[in-house]
Amino acid sequence: MIVSFLLAGGIRGINPLHLTETGVSVDVPLKYITYYMVVLLLFLLTWLIGRRGACHAICWMSPFLVAGTWLGRKLRMPQFKVYSETEKCIACGKCTRDCPMSIDVEQEQKAGLVASFDCILCGNCVDVCPKDVLKIKASRH
Repeated sequence: MIVSFLLAGGIRGINPLHLTETGVSVDVPLKYITYYMVVLLLFLLTWLIGRRGACHAICWMSPFLVAGTWLGRKLRMPQFKVYSETEKCIACGKCTRDCPMSIDVEQEQKAGLVASFDCILCGNCVDVCPKDVLKIKASRH
């Protein structure tokens, strides 16, 4: 592939501002309309639904994440989960504030486990906990 690339002349030039004379990378008016409609949609979903509104309402990956977690639980397959030692929690709220998925981690951990289907196991809640209440572990239940 590299030889073919070089034989074809390689890179003749780079124009990082191609079609951006007006600040938005579009070349016909219909594309402006489409661009601003998408921006408006994302803004409205966030305003109406709250944090991560587009993720909850229009993300195509969300159903697959939920289905995979649900199926893994039903088949009793080993899964990573966020477990908690509830008696050590000081209810500081840092875990909930730092969760990129808008999960109320502080409330969920009271049951000893963050069981939300939205949890992506990023570990932010584990990292910010000042009392090491939260741990990521693998289990079958």
